Amino acid sequence: MADMKKSEKGISLVGINDIATVCRIIENFPDVRFELSYLSTENSLREILPVIRGRVASVHLLCPRRDYFPNLASEVAYRWSEHEILKDANLAAECGAKYLVLHPGYIIDGLLSCDYKKRLAVMQSAGLDEFILQKENAVKKPQYIFSEKYRHYFEIMKQNALQLTEKLKSYGLCLCLENLNPRAGYLLLHPSEMKELADSGLYLCLDTGHMQVNSALFGFDCFEAIKSVLATGKVMTMHLHSNQSCKETYIDSHLSLDKYMPFYREILQEGEKTGANLILEVLEEPERNVGLLYQILL
Repeated sequence: MADMKKSEKGISLVGINDIATVCRIIENFPDVRFELSYLSTENSLREILPVIRGRVASVHLLCPRRDYFPNLASEVAYRWSEHEILKDANLAAECGAKYLVLHPGYIIDGLLSCDYKKRLAVMQSAGLDEFILQKENAVKKPQYIFSEKYRHYFEIMKQNALQLTEKLKSYGLCLCLENLNPRAGYLLLHPSEMKELADSGLYLCLDTGHMQVNSALFGFDCFEAIKSVLATGKVMTMHLHSNQSCKETYIDSHLSLDKYMPFYREILQEGEKTGANLILEVLEEPERNVGLLYQILL
């Protein structure tokens, strides 16, 4: 699949708050693509879709925003999660998007609220106290991903993802599972896990900023990890941003790609080689970041 694919360059709508910015980006970069955000509302989509129709590369699930996130790691929540994802598959097909990006799952038996405070409270009551650094509910011990509880939910997530991937193929869509930042209760943190999913036949969204945060926790080389995951051939799209991370500071701030990622040029070049889509997911300077993307990849 990846060897027949050419990279597309674009940006998520998550950090763009007005249509005028989108129009300027399109005017300056006529072949630019966009990713629909999981923060989008029905009203915001109604306004923006006529402007970007034919330019939508991917949809970040769930879109439009719902009260809960999907959770493929929960048998209890799977039916609802699948139903809502398939609804969004219709939106993706209408927009011409090929890829559905998903945060794959959480260590709870149920759904996780989109409300940050409610979500944090649920994660803090999930029986993971020994792994939690009391800053933003971050993980403080790398052993978290090897715990019996973590692996139990990870396996459920993997099997449900395989099932859902097959269903989405009938829509002509590809499900891409995204690596997450190290919050207690989140799954898919380590590059070895991404390679495990790739080996099982699943496709990926490689988030560079999340990989950077996790490299601070687990002590692996961020750039080498990114290259090793790209080498699986299963990375269909990337989320590009940077984070200022160090020991016991695991903040996922989605800053400009060149702000804290010293090897961002090399990342772009490696991603383009594999045919993965290169999608900025920054919360600042959207126009400058798109310009940076095109400047590096002429």
